[in-house]
Amino acid sequence: MSSSTSSWTSRTTSSTLGSAMPEWSKKLPTGLGVVFWVSASWVVILVLLALFADVLPIRDPEALGIITREVEPFEGPGWNAWFGSDGQGKDLFANVVHGARPALVLGVTVTVLAASIGTVLGVLAGYFRGRVDTMVMAGTDVALAFPAIVLLLAVRASLGNSMWVFIFIFTVLGIAPYTRIVRGATLGLAEREFVKAARAMGASRFRIITREILPNVVLSVLSFAFIGFALVIAAEGCLAFIGLSLDRTTWGQLIDDGRPELVNHAYLTLIPASVMFATILAFNFVGDGVGGATAIREVSTVRRHRIAPLSTAREHSSASPGDSGPVLDVHELSTDLVTSQGVVHAVDNVSFQVRAGEALALVGESGCGKTMTIRSILGTFPVAGVDRSGRVDVDGIDMLRVDDDTRLRTLGTDIGTIPQNPLTALNPVRRIDAQLIEPMTLHGGFSKSEARVRALALLEQVGIPDPTSRLKSYPHQLSGGMRQRVMIALALANSLRLVLADEPTTALDVTVQDQIMGLLTELR
Repeated sequence: MSSSTSSWTSRTTSSTLGSAMPEWSKKLPTGLGVVFWVSASWVVILVLLALFADVLPIRDPEALGIITREVEPFEGPGWNAWFGSDGQGKDLFANVVHGARPALVLGVTVTVLAASIGTVLGVLAGYFRGRVDTMVMAGTDVALAFPAIVLLLAVRASLGNSMWVFIFIFTVLGIAPYTRIVRGATLGLAEREFVKAARAMGASRFRIITREILPNVVLSVLSFAFIGFALVIAAEGCLAFIGLSLDRTTWGQLIDDGRPELVNHAYLTLIPASVMFATILAFNFVGDGVGGATAIREVSTVRRHRIAPLSTAREHSSASPGDSGPVLDVHELSTDLVTSQGVVHAVDNVSFQVRAGEALALVGESGCGKTMTIRSILGTFPVAGVDRSGRVDVDGIDMLRVDDDTRLRTLGTDIGTIPQNPLTALNPVRRIDAQLIEPMTLHGGFSKSEARVRALALLEQVGIPDPTSRLKSYPHQLSGGMRQRVMIALALANSLRLVLADEPTTALDVTVQDQIMGLLTELR
């Protein structure tokens, strides 16, 4: 068994380090997709039209066609007037192009001001907490609760409808959402290990905020800023539709002007509305793309999981369920992860067996594929695109091709897993008893009272002192060694045939490591 383990290690190391890295280095990030690039192109074109509207070879938006004789009143869209004209012969295309400028100026200015002020307030509230947090969040709650239309009417009646008035109103209303988003992110970041390490090294609060926290929240702010920009444009259009527009031509004003002719000349309203809709949609898509591309971990909303069919050469005789064959039989297992940077060959042609009562160790350097082998057996992966081939038999059941119900039942009753980090594997908001009892009632057929008695017995079996009180504890109230013992108890909650331990002593000190390994040996 030791010889097969060592040959597997050499194959996996060469495949992951030798074949995967060139594909990563050859490919540029292409995961943004066609929709993102089309949306980004629309935004760029819109910005260029707004910047150079005065020098472009288009008609004067205020020129009356009934006087210049270039455009007829209510002329439909065509070569002479691309978007048509209104009742006075004004070129609608020229008005739409010139209307992009106030929309972009308003959106960009409001977004920059609201995002900047909201980020500062959110970081201060989330980092310092206490009175600072109380005062900032009280102001945020008031801003969110105050009727926006009342503020708009009051300010507009007093100061008019100039661009700066609208910038002031939308900025005041936009600060609160940014503050809430940044505060929530900062609350979590302030307790992360790298922030605690910076404090331990004597870093000042200003340095921690600017060097440790801000770089981590700015990407979330940037992603939301594109959506916030779109909301500003939509809000201005809605206000123009009820007669509260800016003192210049805007898309909202064009939509409102065409409303009386909606029946006979619908293009006067539909074309500006379509341009506004496309712009709002484009900024939303760009925001989603930026958020996905800058995320620390790749997240996909579409999962694709393909299993290669067994060829004649790959068919492997294994024991039927209930036979005395190997508990775990892995034959020519390969796993490819399809990411935005290319295909990563995480596991390449791995084969081994584990029989009842045996312990098999997969040995190799960091990154050689040990954890991915376990994930390939269980079918749990960190990315959405996965291609697997080969065969994984657990007590005669092919885990790669079995139906979902049977696979989940096997995971709950025949296979137990002990992860590397028990603190992240345990649910932080649920007590230990709830997390131990659930798999026994779900898969083991225990009643809650029976499961609780067994949970106490399991904690005693893994060597946790005072198990009655520990059952009522939350994961953060236990030491690292105790949390790892809880994970072992959780893995043994049902009558298992196989336990997969993914470096279960990595985060523990030497003494606790020896205790855990001794416990696993005793349980085997």
